[in-house]
Amino acid sequence: PDGQIFTASDLKQYNGDDPQKPIYLAVLGQVFDVTKGKEHYGKGGGYNFFSGRDGTRAFVTGDFSEKGLNDEIKGLSHENFIGIKEWIDFYHKDYSYVGKLIGRFYNAKGEPAPILSKIKTRLSKAYALRKEAENENFKMPGCNTHWTKEEGTVYWCEKKSGGIERDWVGVPRKLFYENGKFKRCACIRTKGPSSFESSKNSNNGDLDYHLLKEYDGCAFASTTCS
Repeated sequence: PDGQIFTASDLKQYNGDDPQKPIYLAVLGQVFDVTKGKEHYGKGGGYNFFSGRDGTRAFVTGDFSEKGLNDEIKGLSHENFIGIKEWIDFYHKDYSYVGKLIGRFYNAKGEPAPILSKIKTRLSKAYALRKEAENENFKMPGCNTHWTKEEGTVYWCEKKSGGIERDWVGVPRKLFYENGKFKRCACIRTKGPSSFESSKNSNNGDLDYHLLKEYDGCAFASTTCS
């Protein structure tokens, strides 16, 4: 069942102020009954600001001011859209779905607005980018880092860094985005064929990848740079 249809003023009545009424909140226009979590969502609770409204944006931005508690999705990142999807999944799993909110995401009949199709497309792109990033992290794990006042930042590689355990150590290199901005330190495999089709056909592992640069003053094969 599609459940009830709410206007913004309808939903506001379920903000936890009246102990005789259930507590509702909305994410992406979907309304959930969070009464069983009233210690969090009820009056005086740490998350009461979400109750009685659609605060989609604040779920992923962390801006819990009146200005930030809204359903505007313009300017959100791909990862933000994944975050919103995860919050919706959480409320479907742990709380009760009640209905839909008339407004940005649903019309007066409870039918989805065109913007939801665009969100679905953004979400697919977001998961594709996350997968791409996971593949990159597996091929080029992050370096271990340590900072001291005397030495500054020290980067080093071993058989586990960046959360990736492997059978090779690698050497630290600066990894850049395509636009030339620095991304992070990466541990780079030095032997075997390249992981990237665009790299030269050699036995230097991923050292020839075009978005890598050596650290100044660091020996070519050193596993530690500063």
